[in-house]
Amino acid sequence: MIFYVFDMSIVGPEKVREVLRVMAKSGLTGGIYLWLNKSVGKMYVGSSMNLYSRISTYFSLKYAHGIIRNALLKYGLVGLTLILVFVPDATSSLVISLEQSVLDRR
Repeated sequence: MIFYVFDMSIVGPEKVREVLRVMAKSGLTGGIYLWLNKSVGKMYVGSSMNLYSRISTYFSLKYAHGIIRNALLKYGLVGLTLILVFVPDATSSLVISLEQSVLDRR
């Protein structure tokens, strides 16, 4: 697994997209993501087989939904840290299992 941590108060969405593009070119597209809310200590977890597309929806808020969208609206990107976990040879069942494992350990 390959991890990237982005403090969104320091790094903008374009830097995150750049890393996502580089990873996709190397064949790494699937994995999990964690949004850490710095002010209240909450963690929001998700998974995707296309992290570039999924994370981009959160940056635009156009198709984002649920508690992550609500946190982004309330606290803004600057209030969050984004952790991306890329899984080599990812399958849908593997990334969902990893996401569930993180949720079970919260």
